[in-house]
Amino acid sequence: LAHDLLTGDRVDTGGVHITDPNRTQEQRIEDVINSFLPHGPSGMPSTTDQQLWGSINQPTVPSSITDDLSFGMYQDPKMAHLIRKLEEKKNNAVSMENYQHAKLLKEAIQDMQKYGERMGRLEAEKLRAVENEDFDMAIQKKAEKQDMAMQAKECLEIHHIVIT
Repeated sequence: LAHDLLTGDRVDTGGVHITDPNRTQEQRIEDVINSFLPHGPSGMPSTTDQQLWGSINQPTVPSSITDDLSFGMYQDPKMAHLIRKLEEKKNNAVSMENYQHAKLLKEAIQDMQKYGERMGRLEAEKLRAVENEDFDMAIQKKAEKQDMAMQAKECLEIHHIVIT
């Protein structure tokens, strides 16, 4: 047990030796801050601490849009699957340093997202029309969705993207 650096109360420090309670409050605050800094026996950060702090401070890799939970909610399911495949191809292109192909895939992904959102909206409108027994509207929304799917396919062809 030792004295709390700020209040002077006795506290369990878990075996960590705390500085003299006769020090000023500013000195005790500094002691507390320093007790949390990663230092080895020499006063310099240890190799393990450098590795830990280095990995914490690394820039994060941008996450995929497909990782967002709302992604699947607003996309047509088939388009969402296609976008995931395109993301995988893009990541493979990046890892092989084929940046030109990665750029084309990125553009295709952005386009497919737009088509997927529109197709998802059309599907929801079609289902709403069926609920309301407005079958003419349902037929119209189904046809619009099919047209949108054809446009998406043509867009992939423009980007010279082949999906297997």
